[in-house]
Amino acid sequence: KEQIKHNEPIRDITPAELSTRVEAGEKFHFVDVREPHEPTAPEFMRGQNLPMSRWDVSEAAEFLRQADNVVLYCQHGVRSRAAIGSLPNDLRKKILNLQGGLSAYLQQNQTIQQ
Repeated sequence: KEQIKHNEPIRDITPAELSTRVEAGEKFHFVDVREPHEPTAPEFMRGQNLPMSRWDVSEAAEFLRQADNVVLYCQHGVRSRAAIGSLPNDLRKKILNLQGGLSAYLQQNQTIQQ
């Protein structure tokens, strides 16, 4: 049986880059690894919720293989990074981790609007 490799670097996207690309009309599939009781994300970021407390690599991989332009996020970027780290290399290459998580994204966009 072929061993699944987990050594592909995790690719980050900054909140500023995400904002720029979204404003330019680029479409993303957002995956929220936070728990359902955590604060609601902006509407455009609401996609699939795969909470870390119930994270199943096989189930997540099956979903993620079918999507393109995937951004995984959590509140501060730690859980999403761990989730991506658990995935095989073929998926790591196509998934972006929102650097600093939802908190950094909201803070950056609050700064822009002021």
